[in-house]
Amino acid sequence: MTRCGVPIAALFVIGLGLAGCVDHDENAREFCAKNESLLQAERDDAELEKSSTELGDTEDEIENTMKHAEDGTRPLRLAARDLVDAYAELADLVDDDEATDEELDEAEAELQEARADVRAACADVE
Repeated sequence: MTRCGVPIAALFVIGLGLAGCVDHDENAREFCAKNESLLQAERDDAELEKSSTELGDTEDEIENTMKHAEDGTRPLRLAARDLVDAYAELADLVDDDEATDEELDEAEAELQEARADVRAACADVE
């Protein structure tokens, strides 16, 4: 049971491998393109001024494109996860009456760093 001298089982395995190929760079580019306006450095300060609801909406917006990040390059995947976490953390603290200024400052710094990390990861795949 061979086809062109190659066992059919081998052809099946090769076919599965080809069907499962993922273009990590293309997925990363797709994530970056879909979030390009959100990630602009000029928006960094404005992102810190958002309400808890607005931060949550932004988190949801990014989550909607995470499939591309998860199938993207490793640096982008990790940076995108950190970005979602940073938005969630700041959103939780903004309306928390018991949040200290230090906690808010740290969460804001983490969001700024996460935004910069995603921009850097996007620059590597463009």
